[in-house]
Amino acid sequence: MGGSKAYPYGSTSAVRAHVLAALGVLKVATADQMHRLMAPGHKDNKGFRNACLDLARHGLTLSEGAARDGNKLWGLTSLGLDAAAEVWAGGRGRWVVSRGVLPVPVPGTRWR
Repeated sequence: MGGSKAYPYGSTSAVRAHVLAALGVLKVATADQMHRLMAPGHKDNKGFRNACLDLARHGLTLSEGAARDGNKLWGLTSLGLDAAAEVWAGGRGRWVVSRGVLPVPVPGTRWR
């Protein structure tokens, strides 16, 4: 581990935001799935795994078991759902994530 005290796995704020945004929509995903969806040009999913671990230390993500291929599945806690909503509403998208439902358009924007 080579990060800071707050984020000992060394994840960046950009990758943590990607994880929150992806899990806010998908609800459950592996680090590899989030990597392929949010940053397909990166060489591996280590940054996404580290971001999930760092977010788990802050109570935003949790392990939901393992997928058939053995990769760890990640989901959001209640705090993580709130953080994902802030990521989506904060300009990284035009959608707001509500608990337990699909994203809904932000009021005042056009539905496309």
